[in-house]
Amino acid sequence: MKKELKLLIIGLIIIAVYIVLSNINTTKAANNRPEFNYVIHGVNREDSGYTDSENTRELTTIYKYAGYSVAPNSWTSLCNKINYERRKAGVPEVKLDKGLMEAMKTRAIESIVRWNHVRPNGEMCFSVNKNLDAEEMGWGLGTEEIFNRLMEIPESKKNILNPEYKSLGVGIVYNPNGGGLFYIFGFGKNEPEEFELGEELPYQYDDYEVSACLDELDYITSRKSNSIKVGNKTNISEVCDIGIKQEIGNPWGTSVTIPSAKWEIEDKSIASIDENGDITGLKVGETKVYTMLGSKKYECPLIVYKKSHFNDIGADTWYFDSVEYCYNNGLIMGTSDTTFSPNNNLTRANLVTILWRMEGSPKSQEGQKFSDVKSQEYYYDAVNWAGSKGIVNGYEDGKFRPNNNITREQLATILMNYARFKGKDTSSRADLSKFKDQNGISSYAKESISWAVAKKVMSGKVNGTMTDPRGTAIRAEAAAMIQNYCNYVGR
Repeated sequence: MKKELKLLIIGLIIIAVYIVLSNINTTKAANNRPEFNYVIHGVNREDSGYTDSENTRELTTIYKYAGYSVAPNSWTSLCNKINYERRKAGVPEVKLDKGLMEAMKTRAIESIVRWNHVRPNGEMCFSVNKNLDAEEMGWGLGTEEIFNRLMEIPESKKNILNPEYKSLGVGIVYNPNGGGLFYIFGFGKNEPEEFELGEELPYQYDDYEVSACLDELDYITSRKSNSIKVGNKTNISEVCDIGIKQEIGNPWGTSVTIPSAKWEIEDKSIASIDENGDITGLKVGETKVYTMLGSKKYECPLIVYKKSHFNDIGADTWYFDSVEYCYNNGLIMGTSDTTFSPNNNLTRANLVTILWRMEGSPKSQEGQKFSDVKSQEYYYDAVNWAGSKGIVNGYEDGKFRPNNNITREQLATILMNYARFKGKDTSSRADLSKFKDQNGISSYAKESISWAVAKKVMSGKVNGTMTDPRGTAIRAEAAAMIQNYCNYVGR
C-alpha cells in the first residue's frame, strides 16, 4: 500500500512538472509571434484584387487631429533601413516621393482611429493615392523595433524587397493615447517626385479631419461613466463617445469626439446639455442622450442620481438637500469624514459656529465674553464674536453653556438676532394659532418663531401642526433651517 501511494505521488509530480514546462514553452512561443497590436502584415494592390471605385457609403467627420509628426530624420532613417535590406537582396533602392508622403501622412492619422489597412471610410488603403501599391503598418517606440518586426512577416518582407517599387512614402505620428508612435509606409511603382524634407510637409497637422463610414461606427464606453450626480456637470465625452468598432480594427478602443454631432437629452427635466456638450444633472431619473449623424441615430443611457458625501445620509431622506447644501457651503461639517449623524443633538456652540462660518469666520475684537468659554476650544472665536454682536446672550450667571443642546425656539431666536445684525427686515409675522402647541412657546421666543414661520425658516412638525418649541433641535433640523434662512432671508 505504501509503495503504491509513493508511485502515485511521483506520478502526480511528473504531471505537474510537465504542465509547468508546457506553459513556459507556450508562453515563449506566444512572445515570439508578432502581435496584432504592434504590426499588421503588409498588403499590396495586386494580391488584394483592389480596383478603384466611387465610395457610395454614408460618411461623417469623426475625428480632428491637431498634433505633430516626428522629425524628418525618422523618415530618412526608415528609408535607409529599407534600402539597406534592398541592397543586400540585390534590388534597386527606393526614394521618398512627395505624393506618397502626403498619402502616408493621411494614413498615419487615420490609423489612430482604425488600426487596419481598411480606412475609416470603409475603403482599402489604396484609395488614398493612385500610386500606392503596397502598405505596411507598425506601432512601437522606435524605427528599428518596428522594422525588424515587419521583416519577420513574409507578406511584409515581400513588399519591402519588391524590385518593381521605386517610390516610398512614410507617415509617423505620436499616439495621442500615450506611448509609442504610429508608423505607416507605402510603396509605389511610379517614378518618385523628390522634394526638400521639412519644407513641403510641415511637422504640425492642424485640425486634420478623419471621415468614417456610419455603418462602422459604434460607442466606445469601456472607460466612460453613463451616470452623473444631481447638480454636477460633465462633458458628453465622459458619458458617450463614438468611434470605429473595436472588432474591425481598433484594438486600443480609441475615443473620438464627433465634431459634427449635436447631442440632445431625451427628457430635459432630468438633465440639460449645452452647445459645448456639457451635461448638468437636474433631478434623479433615467433618460438618454442622442445624436443624429446623417440618417442614423446614436443614443446611450444617462442616469442622474443623488449621493451624499456621508454614508448615513440617504438620497430619499427629507434632509438630504439641506445637509448637502450646508456641507458644500462649508457651514456644517460631518462628525467624521464619512458620517453626518443627522439625529444627533445640536449644541449652542455648534449653532454659533455655523453662523460664524456664514460670516466668513471673523476674528473677534472683544476679549473673553463668557466665563465658561475657554480660548483652547474650537468655538472660542465664534462665541465671543456672536456675543459681541448681540446675536447670543449668556445666562444670568455669566455663562454661555456651549455644550447644552439647543432647542428649536432658541435656534429661531438666534437666527432672528443674526438677521437683525445683518440688517435684514425682520418685521414679518405669521399667525401661530394653527399650531396646537402655541401656548408652549416661551414668551421671549414668540416673536422669533412667528418670524421664522413667516419667512419659511421654520416649518411645523407632525404634518405642520406643532412647532415643538422646547424640543431639542437635531443636526438634520438645523441644516434645514440654515438652508431655509439662506434661501428665504439671504446670507
